[in-house]
Amino acid sequence: MSFDGRLIPTETYESLDYDALPRKELDRPVNIYDIAEFFRDFMENDRLGTICNNHLTLADQKDLGIISPECIELAIKVNNNLTVCKMRSVREGG
Repeated sequence: MSFDGRLIPTETYESLDYDALPRKELDRPVNIYDIAEFFRDFMENDRLGTICNNHLTLADQKDLGIISPECIELAIKVNNNLTVCKMRSVREGG
């Protein structure tokens, strides 16, 4: 095991507080068509890999790193994309 002090963060930040996305509620039991629609919507809106790669690139390029406004905006989009998987909500631009 080796130890390199350069790998220890010198600063920490508060986590972001994200607005909750609205849930899609059904007034009936879920059926196979709902599942197919969810999968289609997920596939159409899944941009998580692209957003994460952009976040990493910008964090390396910006003087403020992960706390730059552009990185914070992308972090919110990552959260929204992950929420789509759990809540079946789609927010524009994310």
